[in-house]
Parts: sequence; C-alpha cells; structure tokens
Amino acid sequence: MTIDEASQALADLVADAGEFGPGDRILDVGFGYGDQDFRWLDRCKPEKIVGVNVTQGVATALPFPDETFDKVVALESAFHFSTRDQFFAQALRVLRPGGLLVTADVIPFEVEEKDSADARKVQSPAFRSRAGIVYRTVLRRGLRDGEKLKSELAKIDYVVAVARKKA
Repeated sequence: MTIDEASQALADLVADAGEFGPGDRILDVGFGYGDQDFRWLDRCKPEKIVGVNVTQGVATALPFPDETFDKVVALESAFHFSTRDQFFAQALRVLRPGGLLVTADVIPFEVEEKDSADARKVQSPAFRSRAGIVYRTVLRRGLRDGEKLKSELAKIDYVVAVARKKA
C-alpha cells in the first residue's frame, strides 16, 4: 500500500464513520490539498463540500451562518486549532440539528495539562517514532481492513470520533 492509498483508506474511514452521503453539505476544516474532498465527492456524492484553511484562527471563528452544514469534518487538522474547545463550539454552531462532527486526529490521552502539552507530545521523538512505525506498518502490510487500520492507529493515540448534534 502506498501513502496515497493509506490516505484514501483513512478518508474512507472518516466518510463511513460520518455517514457521508448524497445531499450532504459538508464543511472540511483544515482541508490541506483537498484530496479527501475529491474522493468524498466521487464516492459519497454530497451536495456540496466547503473547505476552509486553518490559518489565522478561522477554525475557531468559522465564517458561516448558524446551522449551515450537515457534517463538519476535521481530518488530521484539529491539533492546529487554538483551541479545540473553541473549534468544537464553532462546529456545533454551524451544524444543522442532527448533523455530525467527525474528527480524525492524534489525541494524546496521557496529557493532563491544558497548555500546549499535546503540541509538545506530537513533536516529541518518542511520538514521532511510534507514529513512523505505524505508518510503515500500514504501508508494509497493506492494511485495507478498516478494523486493523483502527487498531494500528490506536497504538499512537489516533482517534476517529463522531458526535451528533441534537435534533
């Protein structure tokens, strides 16, 4: 499996967890190059995908009216947000009732401080070593099995999480 195939598998995992489908209006916060958005357009046929970059605090002050989107997704971008709490509040605001917030990211469980500890963890040599091992394993084994991929990602405190806004 190539890194592109691994990225596609992760995008598919996020789309499946988020129940992406026809008619959805999706906000992708921190879309990067947008490869996952093109994949979701082809695979899930949403009505619309809007991507916003994470620069200049946009993720914590989303420039959209309340209840605009069916799905809000942050694929490997939430660790850039200052803070995640502000992003979650903004995501809740722009989600329609019954909408889903989907995140896929590194969540350092053992960090208890609320300062920049999780940022320090992601930069630590120990974390990078564990992350590198997992990605090499994914590529070497060709992990196309979603459950196996989840298991490998869990080894680096990687979480795909979904939350539904009350209807």
